Amino acid sequence: MLRRFGRSLPLFICLLASSLPLAGCVTQGRPVTGTAAAVASDGPASGLGRIYFYRDEEAFMAAVEPGIIVNGKWVGTARYGEVFFRDALPGRYEVFSTHNDDDVAAFTLAEGEQVYIKTVPRLDGLSTELTAVKVAPDTGAAEIRALELVQGNEPAPQ
Repeated sequence: MLRRFGRSLPLFICLLASSLPLAGCVTQGRPVTGTAAAVASDGPASGLGRIYFYRDEEAFMAAVEPGIIVNGKWVGTARYGEVFFRDALPGRYEVFSTHNDDDVAAFTLAEGEQVYIKTVPRLDGLSTELTAVKVAPDTGAAEIRALELVQGNEPAPQ
């Protein structure tokens, strides 16, 4: 029997090994605490800033769920009616949506600062794309209050 699977065993091991990093992604982005109202006033830990990523309940393009990329690394998925956040070290950040990597929201995060990145539809020529944009803190804090907070405070993007 081992001879029968001998040739495909290396392929099986490679496929298994390549799927392990994805195993942690299965549960990420699922609801953990209801709405974001309480967390918005909580703030980041000492020495860090906080970046909120959200998409309001506008039904246009609700089925499209782009990834959010921060400084070249995937940090989560922009889903209809959801918000997640990352506590991050102070510094320079560039954020874009995988649905539109031409529009980059660039900013410098300060210690204790809370930045709000919203995924919005934007007309680009003849197509509409979901784009990540930085919004004013008052606007962002108000808009996330009714959204569903999802798990996602993993290690800070570098």
